[in-house]
Parts: sequence; C-alpha cells; structure tokens
Amino acid sequence: MYLNCLRFDNPDTRLKRQKENKTASISFVSNNCRKIYNMGINATIDEMLIGFRGRSHLIIYMPQKPAKYDLTVQANYDSKTFYCYDGYIYSGKGSGGRSSSCPHKLYTVEELKKRVPLMHRRFLYKHLPRELHATINRVLGADAPEDVREENQVAEGHQITKLCHICPSKLKRKTAYQYNTCETCVPAMQ
Repeated sequence: MYLNCLRFDNPDTRLKRQKENKTASISFVSNNCRKIYNMGINATIDEMLIGFRGRSHLIIYMPQKPAKYDLTVQANYDSKTFYCYDGYIYSGKGSGGRSSSCPHKLYTVEELKKRVPLMHRRFLYKHLPRELHATINRVLGADAPEDVREENQVAEGHQITKLCHICPSKLKRKTAYQYNTCETCVPAMQ
C-alpha cells in the first residue's frame, strides 16, 4: 500500500521541471544524496544497466544485453562505503535537457567529476598508462626491479626506445586509427 501512495515529486512544480528535465520526478533524490554525505577519497564513476520492463520514456532498447530493455544510470559512488553520492538516469541525447557536442561517455565523466571534491585533476586520457608508468618509476626510483625496467624500455646508447606489449591486430591497422608500433612488430607489418 505504501508504494502505491508514495510520491517523490512536488505536483505544483512538476510540469515546469519536466520541460527542463525528463527525470524531474525523481531528480531530487540524487540532489539530496549530495547534501547528506561527504565523499571520501575513493570515488568511482560508473554506468549501471538496470533491467526494466515497465512503462517509461527512459527505457533504452539494447538487443545484445540479456535484459534488452534497460534504464542506464550514470552514478558516482564512494567505493569504500558503496554510497551513491550523485548520479542521473541517461534519457537520450542531451540527457536532462543538456545538449553537448562531445560523446556521451566523456560528457558523463566531465559532468560527474565537477560535483566531486578534489577531482579537478585530469584522470581519463589516452596518456594514462604512460603517466602511471612514470609515476611508478618516480616512486620506486633506483629501487625498481631490473626486470620491470627492462620489460618496458630498451636502452640503445643514450636513446631509450619503448616497446609496446600489445600491438594492434592486422584488422585494426587498416582503420583510420593511428598506432605506435614497436620494433618487433615492424617486420610483421611488411
């Protein structure tokens, strides 16, 4: 009985809010989550697919997924306590009345990281593995095991040549993407 009577939104302002945001009836829940919790140092941005067969304009049809009809939720969690700090339901292009020129995934990360304290630094870029490797070398310094140093780079005189660990397949080489190849793959490409 309680579930039938429970309403999350204010009917007086519902029409005005629904013009701006398709998820207006439940958006205050995520807004209040931010008010009552202080995010820890372990923040995680994640996408959840929640299988749903009811009637809603927020459902996305994905034929490859087991549930096929899903609600896509972009959420920001504290990975230590599993508390949902912030999030929104993806409701199509320009989700929530927002229009963006960048891809949906990048927009989601940019939007959610604005709301998390101390997440103003760059953290999701194509150079992340190189930055992580540089950080590991900086932390370990001269104490790094020799096999780790030899595995990632080969010294030729004063010049250091980096070797890749996973080279793209021949099918991917024919696409428009640019790849850096290692010296061991050059004969295989010819």
